[in-house]
Amino acid sequence: GVRRAALPAQRARCEPLARLNDAIRAAAAQGQRGTGELASVRRFRRAWSGTRAEERVVQAALQKPSNAGPLNSQVLVLQSLELMRALPGDYLRRFVGHVEALLWLEAAGTPAASRPKRQRR
Repeated sequence: GVRRAALPAQRARCEPLARLNDAIRAAAAQGQRGTGELASVRRFRRAWSGTRAEERVVQAALQKPSNAGPLNSQVLVLQSLELMRALPGDYLRRFVGHVEALLWLEAAGTPAASRPKRQRR
């Protein structure tokens, strides 16, 4: 009986999220047709993100460790980036996005792990 009484309140609490999910599904089904964005703006955004990805690769290459071994993760990522620069399409841009997300996650998790524990007295 208690669960049945709590069910309408729980549904009411989840209703905004359900509406948001429906709106996202509808927007995804429409694709880019419903955005109202100009084609020239999309082309500019794509060119700008490609240029930005190239700049990030150059910056990362400048920070390459000089005495890292062949299995160093940073060296492996830089080698992958260099190989992707030669590929056509958006491979480089997408890969740079993934690498930046991983670096952000690593940086976000570092302070909590490196905090010294308090000593009890």
